[in-house]
Amino acid sequence: TFKARNKGLASLRAVRIGAPYIKLDGLKIDKYSGVGGNTWGAGVRVEIVGSGSVITNCTISDLPHVIAHDISFVNSASPVIVSPSSNFISAGFKVGSKIYLGASGLNHVTAGPLYYANHDTTWTVSAVTATTLTLTAGSAAWITDTGTNYWAFIRAGTGNSGYPAIYTVQAGGIGPSEVIISNNVITNWPAHAIDLSGDGHLVEGNTLTNLKSFRFMHFNGSNHTFRRNLIKDCPNVLHYSPDETEDLDHPIGTGWYDYQAGMLSGFTDPGIPNNANVVVEENWFQNIENQLGRVDDELPGAYNIVYRNNVFV
Repeated sequence: TFKARNKGLASLRAVRIGAPYIKLDGLKIDKYSGVGGNTWGAGVRVEIVGSGSVITNCTISDLPHVIAHDISFVNSASPVIVSPSSNFISAGFKVGSKIYLGASGLNHVTAGPLYYANHDTTWTVSAVTATTLTLTAGSAAWITDTGTNYWAFIRAGTGNSGYPAIYTVQAGGIGPSEVIISNNVITNWPAHAIDLSGDGHLVEGNTLTNLKSFRFMHFNGSNHTFRRNLIKDCPNVLHYSPDETEDLDHPIGTGWYDYQAGMLSGFTDPGIPNNANVVVEENWFQNIENQLGRVDDELPGAYNIVYRNNVFV
């Protein structure tokens, strides 16, 4: 057991659980950004061998991010992002942070088709000031998006799912089993809050707020129970008019839906036997500005997913 003597005052960037039956109790985990050799990709990462572990009474918060309408690259020769209205330092970005750029959704009627050249690039921060991020990437041909309003969202992480607050790992269809996640607070985390693989996990009594339209729960595997959680005040990152929504450019196959993510989602990824026997009960959802979720029924399928006695406000 790793327990705070005074709840919330033992503060860490991240924790990796690499053995069974580990208990985290009352820790504060904040501003994880994947700096340096820390490639864990989560605030709390539970490895395949972490079965039977317990995460309880912890606070996980403040994934580094900025949201602004004045984000731009300086020019096509310099990988420097400028945002006069932002403060990258106070947001938690550091040298070595991996970041993801979210498109603003500027539509093709007013600007021509914006197939953002830098959209799926993995960037690393090489220098940071309050209003600038200097970036490096693995390609020499990335800097073409130099106008403003191409970008509205910068977040620690790689890919559009971001770094989960709590993540149970799977490989080859195998993950940990019977992990308990209870009575935690996850807040101000614009990425998946809890991302589960494996079997038989219990997620109960947690409070999740201000997730900024990303998933409260993303699950693979079977026999999970999500019970009596409070999920509230999760706004969209950006708001679009009906005309703007009609004209958003999302090229087929890209998955560039940066801000539209269901709060509860089950996916049957290749290598995972199924999503089966999952119970979602007695949860409270309030002020969720997005679709509540989706469950995919392919590769090879999902079945016996039960929703009962939940409240939606």
